[in-house]
Amino acid sequence: MNTDDTMTINGEEWVRRSAIHETAKYPAQNTDGLPYVICRGYYCGVHAGFLKDHDGNHCQLVNSRRLWSWKAKKGISLSAVAVHGIANNIALPDELPEIFLGDVYEVIPCSETAARTIREAAVCEQN
Repeated sequence: MNTDDTMTINGEEWVRRSAIHETAKYPAQNTDGLPYVICRGYYCGVHAGFLKDHDGNHCQLVNSRRLWSWKAKKGISLSAVAVHGIANNIALPDELPEIFLGDVYEVIPCSETAARTIREAAVCEQN
């Protein structure tokens, strides 16, 4: 974006609407203040995302990805994924705007590094 598309008013940067290229597949979710976690469920599998709500075994995640398979950058456990992130060659399904999980028995907070590797992982394609 060139500087003709932005301006600063009262210390805040504003962008001209026509300069914004919409690439999102769904409306953006406000994740301010929400922890990024990995949830493991009995039937639902493993999901990573921003924890919007948690009540007993029920969790609501926003901007989440299913970890169908994973390999930690360092270590072998899901806890290692939450600390170190996933290996560079791992691809994950596309991000979902929101998911409700009803059988969660483990919620693991992620480091910023781990969250970044999960969110930036390539999208796996169906063969």
